[in-house]
Amino acid sequence: MADEVVILDEYSEFALGQLCRLTGLHAEAIVTWVEEGLIEPSSGLGGSPMDWRFTGTTLARIQGILRLQHDLALDPAAAALVLELGEEVERLRERVRLLETLLHE
Repeated sequence: MADEVVILDEYSEFALGQLCRLTGLHAEAIVTWVEEGLIEPSSGLGGSPMDWRFTGTTLARIQGILRLQHDLALDPAAAALVLELGEEVERLRERVRLLETLLHE
Protein backbone atom coordinates (compact mmCIF):
# COMPACT_ATOMS: atom_id res chain seq x y z
CA MET A 1 0.00 0.00 0.00
CA ALA A 2 1.11 3.52 -0.65
CA ASP A 3 2.29 5.66 2.27
CA GLU A 4 -0.02 8.52 1.38
CA VAL A 5 -2.26 10.03 4.06
CA VAL A 6 -5.84 10.47 2.94
CA ILE A 7 -8.56 12.02 5.07
CA LEU A 8 -11.75 10.05 4.57
CA ASP A 9 -15.21 11.35 5.14
CA GLU A 10 -18.63 10.51 3.81
CA TYR A 11 -18.01 12.71 0.77
CA SER A 12 -14.64 11.24 -0.27
CA GLU A 13 -14.70 9.92 -3.80
CA PHE A 14 -11.94 8.37 -5.89
CA ALA A 15 -11.48 7.48 -9.54
CA LEU A 16 -10.07 4.08 -10.45
CA GLY A 17 -6.55 5.46 -10.92
CA GLN A 18 -6.62 7.17 -7.54
CA LEU A 19 -7.87 3.99 -5.86
CA CYS A 20 -5.04 2.04 -7.49
CA ARG A 21 -2.47 4.53 -6.24
CA LEU A 22 -3.89 4.56 -2.71
CA THR A 23 -4.17 0.78 -2.36
CA GLY A 24 -1.23 -0.41 -4.43
CA LEU A 25 -3.57 -2.65 -6.46
CA HIS A 26 -3.57 -2.84 -10.24
CA ALA A 27 -6.70 -1.69 -12.04
CA GLU A 28 -7.31 -5.25 -13.23
CA ALA A 29 -7.49 -6.45 -9.61
CA ILE A 30 -10.00 -3.76 -8.68
CA VAL A 31 -12.12 -4.57 -11.75
CA THR A 32 -12.02 -8.26 -10.75
CA TRP A 33 -13.07 -7.42 -7.19
CA VAL A 34 -16.00 -5.38 -8.58
CA GLU A 35 -16.99 -8.26 -10.88
CA GLU A 36 -16.84 -10.68 -7.93
CA GLY A 37 -18.99 -8.36 -5.79
CA LEU A 38 -16.31 -7.68 -3.18
CA ILE A 39 -16.54 -3.92 -3.73
CA GLU A 40 -18.96 -1.64 -5.58
CA PRO A 41 -18.38 1.60 -7.41
CA SER A 42 -20.58 4.36 -6.02
CA SER A 43 -21.25 5.43 -9.59
CA GLY A 44 -22.76 2.06 -10.49
CA LEU A 45 -21.45 -0.44 -13.01
CA GLY A 46 -22.39 1.54 -16.10
CA GLY A 47 -19.74 2.84 -18.44
CA SER A 48 -16.15 1.75 -18.47
CA PRO A 49 -14.11 1.12 -15.33
CA MET A 50 -12.31 4.42 -15.99
CA ASP A 51 -15.68 6.15 -15.36
CA TRP A 52 -16.27 4.40 -12.03
CA ARG A 53 -16.05 6.32 -8.75
CA PHE A 54 -15.42 4.77 -5.34
CA THR A 55 -16.21 6.10 -1.87
CA GLY A 56 -13.96 6.43 1.13
CA THR A 57 -15.87 3.49 2.60
CA THR A 58 -14.78 1.36 -0.34
CA LEU A 59 -11.18 2.46 0.15
CA ALA A 60 -11.38 1.45 3.82
CA ARG A 61 -12.95 -1.90 2.82
CA ILE A 62 -10.11 -2.58 0.36
CA GLN A 63 -7.56 -1.72 3.03
CA GLY A 64 -9.30 -4.12 5.42
CA ILE A 65 -9.30 -6.91 2.83
CA LEU A 66 -5.61 -6.34 2.11
CA ARG A 67 -4.80 -6.35 5.82
CA LEU A 68 -6.63 -9.66 6.34
CA GLN A 69 -4.92 -11.13 3.28
CA HIS A 70 -1.56 -10.17 4.71
CA ASP A 71 -2.20 -11.04 8.36
CA LEU A 72 -4.25 -14.22 7.96
CA ALA A 73 -3.33 -15.30 4.41
CA LEU A 74 -6.99 -15.16 3.36
CA ASP A 75 -8.06 -14.88 -0.25
CA PRO A 76 -9.97 -11.67 -1.11
CA ALA A 77 -13.42 -13.29 -0.97
CA ALA A 78 -12.76 -14.81 2.47
CA ALA A 79 -11.34 -11.52 3.73
CA ALA A 80 -14.43 -9.67 2.49
CA LEU A 81 -16.65 -12.19 4.29
CA VAL A 82 -14.72 -11.69 7.52
CA LEU A 83 -15.23 -7.92 7.19
CA GLU A 84 -18.96 -8.36 6.56
CA LEU A 85 -19.32 -10.63 9.59
CA GLY A 86 -17.44 -8.12 11.73
CA GLU A 87 -19.75 -5.34 10.54
CA GLU A 88 -22.78 -7.49 11.38
CA VAL A 89 -21.40 -8.17 14.87
CA GLU A 90 -21.00 -4.41 15.38
CA ARG A 91 -24.60 -3.77 14.24
CA LEU A 92 -25.86 -6.44 16.65
CA ARG A 93 -23.81 -5.03 19.53
CA GLU A 94 -25.28 -1.60 18.87
CA ARG A 95 -28.80 -3.07 18.96
CA VAL A 96 -28.03 -4.81 22.26
CA ARG A 97 -26.72 -1.51 23.72
CA LEU A 98 -29.87 0.26 22.58
CA LEU A 99 -32.11 -2.43 24.08
CA GLU A 100 -30.19 -2.36 27.35
CA THR A 101 -30.59 1.42 27.50
CA LEU A 102 -34.33 1.10 26.89
CA LEU A 103 -34.66 -1.57 29.58
CA HIS A 104 -32.89 0.57 32.18
CA GLU A 105 -34.97 3.70 31.59
